[in-house]
Amino acid sequence: DGQQAQALAIEPQVPIHVDNDKHNVIEDTVREEGDERPNKRPKMNKKSQILREKKEELERAAVIPAPKDASSYGEMGKPVVLTNISTDIQRKIDKGWESNAFNQYISDLISLERKLPDVRDPQYVYIC
Repeated sequence: DGQQAQALAIEPQVPIHVDNDKHNVIEDTVREEGDERPNKRPKMNKKSQILREKKEELERAAVIPAPKDASSYGEMGKPVVLTNISTDIQRKIDKGWESNAFNQYISDLISLERKLPDVRDPQYVYIC
């Protein structure tokens, strides 16, 4: 069915066996190094081929995230210091302290994906 075709298009390296005349799919064998037997591949119908092409197109178009700015708020554990705070920002800071018991405004400025320094003892950093 369509689900089998999607599975074929999405995960072609996984051994698959469909035993009906509609798809004519044969089991994909796993070859070990030095094995000279031919690697059987599933015969693909048109829908499977289209799905595989769409998947490959999406993989090529994947967005690579931009590198993090080293001077971002809270990067490497550095404190955030705000100067010349407007009254609007001061109200947001006060509201955060009242409702959450921490500075919600500055917390929202700090990235969840920030880098932090490694605080482990140097002798334990590279233990395998």
